[in-house]
Formats: sequence, C-alpha cells, structure tokens
Amino acid sequence: MPEDKKISILYVLFLFIIFIFIIICVFVAWTSFFFYKFNAKRAIDNYSNQLDIISNAMAGPSWTVREAYPGTVENIMRGVKKQEDIVFIRIIGEDNETIEKSGDQSESGEKIKNAPSFGRNILIRDEVSNNKKIKGFSVKVRDGTNLWMGVSLERIKSNLILVALQVGIFSFAFFVIFIIILYLLFNNIAVKPLFYLINILEKIKNRDYKNISLKENYIIEVDKVSDSLKKTASRIEDTEKKLANEIKRAQELDRMKSEFISIAAHQLRTPLSAVKWTLKMVIDGDLGALTSEQKTFLMQGYQSNERTIRLVNDFLNVARIEEGRFGLEFSPHKLEDLIDNLLQEFSHIIKEKKIKLTFAKPSENLPQVNIDPAKMRLAIQNLIDNAIKYTPEKGEVTITIKYSKLNLEVSIKDSGIGIPESQQARLFTKFFRSENAIKSQVDGTGLGLFIVKNIIEKHGGKIWVESKENKGATFSFTLPVIVNNKNI
Repeated sequence: MPEDKKISILYVLFLFIIFIFIIICVFVAWTSFFFYKFNAKRAIDNYSNQLDIISNAMAGPSWTVREAYPGTVENIMRGVKKQEDIVFIRIIGEDNETIEKSGDQSESGEKIKNAPSFGRNILIRDEVSNNKKIKGFSVKVRDGTNLWMGVSLERIKSNLILVALQVGIFSFAFFVIFIIILYLLFNNIAVKPLFYLINILEKIKNRDYKNISLKENYIIEVDKVSDSLKKTASRIEDTEKKLANEIKRAQELDRMKSEFISIAAHQLRTPLSAVKWTLKMVIDGDLGALTSEQKTFLMQGYQSNERTIRLVNDFLNVARIEEGRFGLEFSPHKLEDLIDNLLQEFSHIIKEKKIKLTFAKPSENLPQVNIDPAKMRLAIQNLIDNAIKYTPEKGEVTITIKYSKLNLEVSIKDSGIGIPESQQARLFTKFFRSENAIKSQVDGTGLGLFIVKNIIEKHGGKIWVESKENKGATFSFTLPVIVNNKNI
C-alpha cells in the first residue's frame, strides 16, 4: 500500500477520542435538556397538586373549615401568596366576579374580563400578567366556587437551567475523566507496547543488536513477543556473522579465481596467437601448396583456435571489469559508421545462413556519441553475433537506430529462438545461458552479455531485452549524444 494511504495508530487513537468526545457532548446536552424538561413538567405538576389541595380544603365539611375554623381558607391563600413564584390566587364566583383575592375578602367584587375556563379537573393555560408570561391554573371547587392561580415560572426555569447546567458540567467532567482514564489505559496497554516492539524491530532492521534492551512488561503477550524478538535478533546476529565470514571467504575465492583466470588467459593468449598465425600461413600457402582435404582440416583447426582466442579474451575482459581495470578512452564517433563496418565482418555467415539482414537508419543526420570505439565495437559485435547465431536459416535480423530525447537508441531484433520470460532477469549475469540457448548452441560461456552490459553502462547508457520464447528477441540500448561539444 502506498505510504500516503497508511495511518498511524496514534492518529486512529486521536480520531477515536474525538469521536467519543463528540458522543459525550451530545449525550450531556441531551441529558441536560431532558433533565430540564422533566423537572419543568414536574414543577407544573406540583402547582397543580397544590391547587388541588387548596380546592379540597375549601370544599371540606363546613364545621371543619368555614364555621368551626373561620378564616382557614383566607390563611391558606395568604400562605400560598407568600410564595415568590405565585403571582396571584383568587376565588371566582360563577358570574366571574372575584369573591376573594389572595386571601383578602375586602378585595372581593372585582369583575374578571378574561377569566379562564373552570372544570372539575385542573386546567392550565399560558397567560400574561404585568407584561410577563405566567402559567394559569384553574379548577372548579365542589362548593360551586372557582379557584384561579397564576404562577411565574421564570425563577423556576432559571433555577432548573442552573441545575441542568450543573448536572451537565458534572456529567461532562465525569466523562472527560473517563476519557482520560480510557486513553491512559489504551496508551499503556496497546500503544506503548506496540511502539516498544516497533523500536525493537527498528533496531533489528538497523542491525543494532547490542542496544536491544528488554524491560519486563506487565502485558504477558508483549513480554513474550519482545523476548522472542530478542532471541530472533541474537540468531540473526549470529547468522550475519557467519554470512559475513562466508562472503569474505567467497570474495577471497572470487579474487583468487579472477587472478587465476587473468594469469591463465594471459599465458594462453600468446601461444594461441602463435598457433593462429602459423595456421594462417599454412592455409594461405606460404609454406607450400596444400590439397583440398588438408586445407579443410586446417581451416577447422583455425576456426577452433579463433573460438578459443575469443574465449580467452572474454575471460580477460571479465577479469578487468571485476578488478576495475576495464579502462575506457572516449572520443566522438558516428555510431552508424561503426555498425556499418561491423556488418562487413558478418557478411560471410549471413550469406551462408541466408539471413535477411536490414540496417534501418533514420534519414536525418544523427549526432555523434562519445565512446571508446574498441569497447563499443566489442559490445555491438556480441549483440549482432548472438542475433545471427540464434536465428535459424532464412531468418531475419533488423538493426534500427534512432535519435530520441538526447539519446541514440539502437535495437537489434531477430527472429530466433527467443528467451523464456522466467530467465530474462538473469540474462546479463556472468556465465548465464538460457536453457533453450544451451540446447541450440552447445558452445558459449555466458560472458558476452555480461561484458556488453558493463560496456553500455560505463558509457552512461542502458540496455534491456524484449523477448518471448520461439518468437525472437530484441536487444535495445541507449547512448547519450554530444550536444554543443558536451556529452548529455
């Protein structure tokens, strides 16, 4: 997965805490609102009950209230009026006249213009008194009179809001503490142990085995994992030491092998060259006339000697590459001219195998490239030789060269045996030959493409192959061109 699409556990924890915090805020707000509404309704029910008690007292037996205890109703009403929330309380006659107002009989006789409805059940309506909203409670008393009470809920509501806020603040504080405890628990149980394990893995990755310190963890699973990582790190360290020794030994063997190859190749090249020129002189008749049969056998020996010389040269080139002695001497050249000269060397084998060879050059004048002509000649010679060698009779080989993006791109395409896709990744390594190449051509060292790749890359270019088995192969490489006397 791409890095920008990954998220940290700390980010997840932060989002989780934010989510919980929002849920808590909504819950606290809803709880406070519900508390306010519930208690507001409860306050109204309390006033209804209070009015019901007064009406029952007024409608009680005459000997208990009006006759036996004169002034009882008035005292009850005066006591009710003393409450700060009560705006008024009145006894209303059936003709809407005030019989008694707030417990004062002297205020009787006032005509009520906007009297409420009265019934056996307490009726509640919204009213206005002195430009303030109030709640009006009205009920019909059993003795035929009506009881009307006005209540201001402003102070009650403000008290309820204050209490609701207190409840909300308390709930909020409780949940904030809960979140902090939850965070600390999650951080200590999950996050810290996770980062502790990540730290151990980072040290293993950076091979910092000595600084892997194990502290006892109160989480059993983390303790087991960290202990396992410590043991794994110890095994990795031991393995790396063994591998380092093996690599060092392999490098020493490789160095000795390269030295041996270099010495052996040098020792072989001189006598092989002598054999070559001797055979050449004999074949050319410089030492006397030869029969046709003698000449045929000598030519076979000469060609075998040539193959051996090429093999020795390949070994020498590989040894120079590995030892860093494969020096290059650059100078400006026309790449197409170098290829034209090379193709003349292959004219004989091309005619013999009846191969159709095409060199497609662009019509425009190509820029020069800065190359070592001898080394570049060797690289292109290897590629053309492979294309011809692995292409059957009457096949086709096409060489194209084009100027693209400050580079010359050369492609050598054949209609030969191709290269299996599963083996293409190893194609430019030492001593590698594909399975079908070994079956097709027994001779070969697997060094040619290794040398080609090194030559191309030392010239600042790139090389690649496109191929399918039995459908030919296309080897392509690029070289930077010279623009304004500078190698791009």
